[in-house]
Amino acid sequence: MAQADYKLIVAPGAFDDLGKVLNDLGYRYTTRDLNSLNQTDLKNCRVVFVSCAAMLSDQSVKERLLQFTANGGAVYVSDLSFSVIDLLFPGKVQFNNVDYSEQITGEIVDLGLREVIGKSIKLHMDYTSAAGVDSVSKGVDVLIQGKRSSSIPDSKYPFLISFKHGDGQVIYTVFHNSHQVSEIEKKLLNYLIFRPIMSGAASKAAQLVRAQMATPGKEIFASINPGEASARYGVNVTSPINLLFVLSWEENATFSLHTWDPSGKLVKDDSAGKSPLTIEVPASQTGTWTCAIKGQNVPHRNFPFVLTIATRSGKLATTITSSAVPVASVPLSGSVKPFPIYLLVDTSAKAIDVLNPLSVGLRQFENRLRSRMYKGYLPHISMIAVNDSGRVLIQSVEPSRYTTPLLSAKGHGALGAALGNLLSILASSPFEVKPLIITMLAGAPSDNWQGKADQLHSLAVQGKVNHFVFGLGGYSDPKVLAKLSTSTPLVLPVVTQMYSQQLFDWLYNIADVVLSGMESGESGHRKSVPTPPICLRSVS
Repeated sequence: MAQADYKLIVAPGAFDDLGKVLNDLGYRYTTRDLNSLNQTDLKNCRVVFVSCAAMLSDQSVKERLLQFTANGGAVYVSDLSFSVIDLLFPGKVQFNNVDYSEQITGEIVDLGLREVIGKSIKLHMDYTSAAGVDSVSKGVDVLIQGKRSSSIPDSKYPFLISFKHGDGQVIYTVFHNSHQVSEIEKKLLNYLIFRPIMSGAASKAAQLVRAQMATPGKEIFASINPGEASARYGVNVTSPINLLFVLSWEENATFSLHTWDPSGKLVKDDSAGKSPLTIEVPASQTGTWTCAIKGQNVPHRNFPFVLTIATRSGKLATTITSSAVPVASVPLSGSVKPFPIYLLVDTSAKAIDVLNPLSVGLRQFENRLRSRMYKGYLPHISMIAVNDSGRVLIQSVEPSRYTTPLLSAKGHGALGAALGNLLSILASSPFEVKPLIITMLAGAPSDNWQGKADQLHSLAVQGKVNHFVFGLGGYSDPKVLAKLSTSTPLVLPVVTQMYSQQLFDWLYNIADVVLSGMESGESGHRKSVPTPPICLRSVS
């Protein structure tokens, strides 16, 4: 069987045999002397594994490794090569010489690692004149800790640590891989391979989660074989909260992700052929919620992945539906009328580079609508995804109950299906107030969309809806935008968080003009539309 190539370099030393661990996993690697790395192209390299007792003496290699990690690479260092950490990151970790002479129990501190090997592990440390970590500086994560000797009542010391440098990651272990022979110890060694390989994907997942105003929790680094399912991973919920599951991988592969509530009922499952695969679950029950992963179509055995489990407080996310359904009647006090706002958001694979910053703007739009009250009118927000099915994600929810769902880019842009769902809702739910429709497209449609676009265009020309159309990034089709819009369509050519916020500030101001006009008894469409921000460009 061909070996998987993750662009790995092993700097040999003594005692360790990292090559054997990689061979057992089926991963290809290149052997290089540590002090010759200044002559090695590290551009495409992901991880440099520094075996025990490999000594760094070349200053140019030091600068090379610092740049390598700053640019997103990972460095793994073992035991007596601690001087590499000292030279690269002085003062980050405080080391000392230690004599180990027995099997030692390590306490698993990292919650993600606990999911893989449990709460503790027996480490074979029967060697002397080894390195020990006395203490670590701020920003260094301790993954495993424990007492150095059961016969000496000392404090707990770090056995496995990790920290960031720039966009990259550094891992240091006080134990040798060649001494760890039990099945659980082999799981630990495999984890130490998967973690640096997937560190870049984990960083992107954390960025995605934060863009959704959520808090990253445990990160589970593991692997899967073709057609196999993982063990169930759990998260304990003590009060109602939104759970976000973000599954990330690299290369071409298809995964499915399944989630269960504390009673064992399957709540949500989904699959994707492109990373990341995201699921958001409103965890209303307390107890342990679980998830599992299946490698539906992965290219080789021991295919690595990282699962990030995050939480978001506030209103529970609305359950995602797969097709258009009649708008549920929402009781309104007195004579308050709903003002419908429809967001058609491109979540196809073409939107992969724009969804994170776009989500920041969407949340800002949500918060601003929530903060403003209008006499006699209440915004009701719906969101329809322009993806393979054009499904309705959120339907007719007032701002106090609305939460922007976690969006992921995958599949094709079925614009016709999305427009069809929108038109069905409009036909089945006539409103006294003219709806505001905002369509945002990052790529060209993949289905038969022209007929539905003509119907929506006709409604806009007749003055029955207000429709604003935007292109996102560099892949939107100007002809499609022009067909949808009754005026000159606009494009946001560079989608950053700042520009996304400017776009949604402007869209909020449009909604505010309409609502304020209705509030004062004026016709909203007669008031002038605010000037677009300079980050938007007209489509010629």
